[in-house]
Amino acid sequence: MDILICEDNIEQLYEIKRIIQNLQKISNLKLNLRIASTRAEDLVQVIHTRGYQPGALFILDIGLDKSVINGFEIAQLIRKLDIWSAIVFVTTHSEMAYLTFTYKVAALDYILKDNLNNFQQKIIECVNLAYQRQKIACKEQTIAKKYLTFKVGPKLIRIFEDDFIYAETSPNKHRIIIHALNQQMEIYGSLDEVMTMSNKILRCHNSYVINSDQLQLLDLNSMLLFLNHNCSCPVSRKYLSSIKKILNSKRQG
Repeated sequence: MDILICEDNIEQLYEIKRIIQNLQKISNLKLNLRIASTRAEDLVQVIHTRGYQPGALFILDIGLDKSVINGFEIAQLIRKLDIWSAIVFVTTHSEMAYLTFTYKVAALDYILKDNLNNFQQKIIECVNLAYQRQKIACKEQTIAKKYLTFKVGPKLIRIFEDDFIYAETSPNKHRIIIHALNQQMEIYGSLDEVMTMSNKILRCHNSYVINSDQLQLLDLNSMLLFLNHNCSCPVSRKYLSSIKKILNSKRQG
């Protein structure tokens, strides 16, 4: 589980890091201290780029005097992009506890720094609870993932819908080539059949279909679509309208 910390008091930042590092040594928890910073801007950059694993734990100081935003505002940004990760607030101001409800960020806990022994115990409890929640969430997401099934010779090959990138017609008659994360396979079939497997799959060219979730960029000069994992496909003018709608919805989202 990734842990991200923002605490503008350097001594308290080191103390939180020490607690987590000691817990990692004496437990079987797989913890990764992704970032520990006194600056909110450092965390904001990681949040915007999703530079952490889903189901992470954020430990946020509420009053960040060295930054232009506070811990509550960082939490709001997290929740706009991520509903799975846990958020814990730390502060010396007990009177600010009610604000956790005002900001509606579903915080896991609100920890006061005044009592050092209690502070350490509460941090450990939150790490353990967030870790268990992450395991459950990951299991539920895996179960909920949709599979696409392809017949390759006598075998049936299943891949996650999210791992499908694109498919193209093969030079070999009545065959298509499936491009997925870390694998490629040529099978008997048609692109029309692939499109019936998921409403995320759409045609961009007579010889290509793509996973719309993998779409990143449209280059009108070269008439190419750029997808995740350094992939690209040609796009025909007749399909430009649907492609542009998807890209616009991604920008607005």
